Amino acid sequence: MRVSVIIPAFNAAVTLPSCLDSFMDGTVEVIVVDDGSTDGTAEIVRKTYPSVRLLQQPNRGVSAARNAGLDVATGDYVTFVDADDQLSPGALKKACTIVNEDGPDILVFRGFAGEVEQYPWVSCFIAGKDYDKNGMQGYMRGSVCGCLFKRFYLRQHRLRFPEGISMAEDQLFLNASIAFGGRIQFRDIRLYEVHEHPGSASRRYDDSYFQRLSAALFRSPDVIPDIRICTRVQLSMIQGITRVAVLTGRTPTEILRLTHLDQALPLSVSQMKKGSLTARTVLLNASYPLFYWATRIKMRFE
Repeated sequence: MRVSVIIPAFNAAVTLPSCLDSFMDGTVEVIVVDDGSTDGTAEIVRKTYPSVRLLQQPNRGVSAARNAGLDVATGDYVTFVDADDQLSPGALKKACTIVNEDGPDILVFRGFAGEVEQYPWVSCFIAGKDYDKNGMQGYMRGSVCGCLFKRFYLRQHRLRFPEGISMAEDQLFLNASIAFGGRIQFRDIRLYEVHEHPGSASRRYDDSYFQRLSAALFRSPDVIPDIRICTRVQLSMIQGITRVAVLTGRTPTEILRLTHLDQALPLSVSQMKKGSLTARTVLLNASYPLFYWATRIKMRFE
């Protein structure tokens, strides 16, 4: 079983060597997509890592870079690694040994930032058990990093990263992959190591943050073919927008002006299971300002 590792790289000359050194052992296909770098990223790959397949393109963003990698990948599975992150030593090789030809369509492993797990799942899922989209309710993961995808499955359903948006493309791709009904397994292997950067685009909470996340929100029905999953993703995004708004002192009026959330409502209550998600959706549909203030009050007690 062979894995293709796709790494989008934009001005990554400083971090890319550490990323590559964390998993290169000759057993994987490594594809680096230089997305219009101006700092010598491509030269480092050519000179130091001749076995790496290097693609170069004008700067088009992470989705276009990953799609370019998918176009040329030949592995049975593909995984995505950001150029400023790393894989745990020996973890990818270990992951490969547990997958056979009849392996699941999506494999989810553990990912950490330091010693903090990014998307904990051990309390909700059993390692090695098959799940499908109906068994994934409640697991909202915002990153594809730390997952392996069967390449045939991606090609079969023409799964691509949505281009033209600059936030939450991972969340849309992953949930679209789940929505096509593939087999999913969780495995108790620490695979992915995130290096957080306070100044990264996803951490800059200026006006563009809300505008970029709302662009993904409006794009989600075109990307995710299951209305129930799509509705849950939309609610998750609106909750994320609202929590950041509270933390940064934005008012409901400001958020509506920046994001046009009112045009995304109402969300389908019938697609929610009874419980807190249904109550939140009903409240959101009734009045975004009420939803905002309820979120603000809830955050005080967390």
